[in-house]
Amino acid sequence: MSTVQGLFFDGVTSSSRAAVLVVEKSGQVRVTDAGGEFIASAEHLGVLRISSRLGNVPRTLDFPDGGRFETLQNEIVDQLEQGAGLSGRLIHRLESRYAAVILSLMVVGLAVWWFVAQGVPALARGVAFSLPESVQQEMGRGSYELLNEKLFTTTTLSRQERLEILQQFASVLDAHAAQGYHLRIHFHHSKELGANAVALPSGDIIFTDDMVRLAENSDELMAILLHEIAHVVHRHSLRQAIQASSLMVAVALVTGDVSSLSSVVTTIPVVLTQLGYSRQFELEADDYALDYMLKNRINPGNFVSIMRRMQESLPCEKRDNDAACKTEETDISGFLSTHPETEERLRPFLEAAEIFPR
Repeated sequence: MSTVQGLFFDGVTSSSRAAVLVVEKSGQVRVTDAGGEFIASAEHLGVLRISSRLGNVPRTLDFPDGGRFETLQNEIVDQLEQGAGLSGRLIHRLESRYAAVILSLMVVGLAVWWFVAQGVPALARGVAFSLPESVQQEMGRGSYELLNEKLFTTTTLSRQERLEILQQFASVLDAHAAQGYHLRIHFHHSKELGANAVALPSGDIIFTDDMVRLAENSDELMAILLHEIAHVVHRHSLRQAIQASSLMVAVALVTGDVSSLSSVVTTIPVVLTQLGYSRQFELEADDYALDYMLKNRINPGNFVSIMRRMQESLPCEKRDNDAACKTEETDISGFLSTHPETEERLRPFLEAAEIFPR
């Protein structure tokens, strides 16, 4: 006969009383109070629902009629389970064995890595390409307004300069309009961005004044345009924002901070203006631009020229292909960066330029 000290709840009221659970040699279970008065019984342990052991948390043994016996004598309960051939100690065994804990952490870590590296991007792609045009327009409009407020000022380019550039872009814009892409070109000055171009989900593509002045010919600007169009076609900014928002949602669900979920949608325009593109997105956009240039007899060397000039226009600490700027720290940061190095990106363009017909 085995006995366990604890408390008994009748399942009707919230009150409890000191009790003793007794398991006879026959397997029969009975509960009595401190004075020996009968309270409850069961044919055997198997008909009770016994909670799994978790550290020193009190165990509960639930009776079919709704009664509950609660005890801190976990070791005795473990022995009773083992003697009755019941398996209720998996969590405790895992908790008590460091190797199992480490293995569990590794499995969880790999699962999290897969979710972040593969699951979230796949989810973001599916969501991005299923969103209606109205959503893309609204998100792009919000991002454009924020950029105008924070980073952009009125362009210093003359009206004639802008018209000439738009005329040079006309054939490419018309070709994409025929495919359903309604692209709009904007020009702005930006001290913070310098020579740069930005594509938004709505099809708005912004060229900074410095970018226009950096180009030595129209084909160099065309190369940048094609790269930015690729971001629109592949919905990169939208996918990047969804990925970031998905991680925010996942963290909120794990931590239980559900109240923060309502802010996710409202912060997407901010995310769009702050995130850079991943290595995959940049290389995908480069491939699109290179393919279009070759099909339309635009020398890929133009992309190489303007990209190198863009790098040279950056402060030393922001360059990624200048030997004079290389330090151990920048080498490490380059490894951790989400962007591929410029020379790595330019290699396919250089190879294509070498065989491009003159």
